Amino acid sequence: MNKIKCYYYSPSVSWDSDSIFFSTPPLYLNSYLRVNYPELAAQVEWQKMQFNTLSQDRLVEDLIKFDSDILCVTSYIWNSSLILDSIKGIKNLLKKDIKIIMGGPSTDVVRNKNFLSDHTDLDFAVYSQGEQAFADILQHIAGTKKLSVLTSKNVSWRDGAKVKVADFMFYKLEKISPYLISKDLIEMVINDPEYRGREFVLPYETSRGCPYNCSFCDWTSGLTHKTYFRKFDIEEEIDTLGKLGITNIHMSDANFGQHKQDIEIAKTFVKLKKEKNYNFKIEKTNFSKLLKDRVFDIVEILIEGDLLQNIKFAVQDTNEKILENIERPDIPYPDHRKYIDNIAKKYPNVDIGIELIQGLPGQTRDTWEQNLIRIQPYNPVVYFWNILPNSPAGYDQVYKEKMQLKTQFCNLIDHDDNEYSVNKKMEFVTGTYSYSFEDYCYFTLLTKICTLPNLLESHKHVDREKLFGLIKTSAHLSSTIHDIQKAIENSTEHKINSISIDFIKKFVKEFYNELSKEYVVSIITGVKK
Repeated sequence: MNKIKCYYYSPSVSWDSDSIFFSTPPLYLNSYLRVNYPELAAQVEWQKMQFNTLSQDRLVEDLIKFDSDILCVTSYIWNSSLILDSIKGIKNLLKKDIKIIMGGPSTDVVRNKNFLSDHTDLDFAVYSQGEQAFADILQHIAGTKKLSVLTSKNVSWRDGAKVKVADFMFYKLEKISPYLISKDLIEMVINDPEYRGREFVLPYETSRGCPYNCSFCDWTSGLTHKTYFRKFDIEEEIDTLGKLGITNIHMSDANFGQHKQDIEIAKTFVKLKKEKNYNFKIEKTNFSKLLKDRVFDIVEILIEGDLLQNIKFAVQDTNEKILENIERPDIPYPDHRKYIDNIAKKYPNVDIGIELIQGLPGQTRDTWEQNLIRIQPYNPVVYFWNILPNSPAGYDQVYKEKMQLKTQFCNLIDHDDNEYSVNKKMEFVTGTYSYSFEDYCYFTLLTKICTLPNLLESHKHVDREKLFGLIKTSAHLSSTIHDIQKAIENSTEHKINSISIDFIKKFVKEFYNELSKEYVVSIITGVKK
């Protein structure tokens, strides 16, 4: 029996230099094959799961060394351009004809039916859930079953000169445990010398899908509101992760706390940490938007169990009209805030952040100021709204026209004040019916002032209402906004941090007599770091 040798590549996002994101699609693909196509699964050999960013030369070197038959890549918003650049022309550099399969949230088949025509090095593109599509592709390559628009789902391929796109289907994979069935793949990664000394951040998914339709989000490629949760032995699965030394957990459900079993999952993490001394910690969590009683019960369980010391609560905006504009279901901010304040009072040593998205339709200079004022004293965690290809804002032309979305390709997510690769450019919303590009640059200045590490503490407890009032009268404001505009337009976005720091240095000199001595000293001290 000939082996089908698969090399997996998904350049990772790293939280810091010592950690790396464990991209789990091969666990799902492999487990699905073992349950539903055992003979096919026995043919598949996963040679390497590569999470580091490689040059094209290094990727070619690996594919030749492993004599790979298939290159599987998973495309996310942070690595999509990098992957497409790395595989461009790659087949001309290889000694054999390999097949290249791309899947993942940023595989833009839904929005762009000509995706394969635009990226000729790809042989297959999988969108949304990919387990059955992967099985179909392997059978198509082996010649045992051809892909067909009548029977295949969630996949695009070439049929001669034509590009075909199969319809979408939502699959409920309730009885599959990727962490147990494909434990050997996890062990392969852990024992890979290339990752020695790195800590893995594992996305732990217990359910799939999202019942909501937020315009900025691409969950399930925005194609369905169906959901399901996996039926598995909670303790066996979590115990297996602990035994393997995978203890840094990213709760990656769309709405953790949506299901009753989520309480048991939280309790099991705590129980096994205490009984077996596993060093579990929850790195990130997407909590349920509406079931706040259950969510905050889970939060208390995890804090009491010493798994959660840094919490981020996703609010996106404190203005209800703006939430309506993005079809975001949530309880009103004042009610949400009561839950958060209760946690802060009960656990004063826990670091709490409130997540906002800059650039949403309906935002104005006044509403953005109010966002940053209303979330005090909690840390602002601000995301710049970038268009996810498979989100409603990405493919719904009626929505885009209604909200008058204007976008620019740039990079607003890097924190370091240095040059960066063009591969990191993404499509950011920089104008809507409610704000201009100039307004957006004003938002950006306030965001930087309140979030840059060397300015964060200075602005955590300051009277932001007074501060913003003074900023609006600053003689340096207009030129600073102009400089931020030019930085974005000229692809020098890495200068925005220093532009913002230069502004605040001039600002404290300008309003020295109207600012507290403590604030002035903290700014002077902070900008010197």
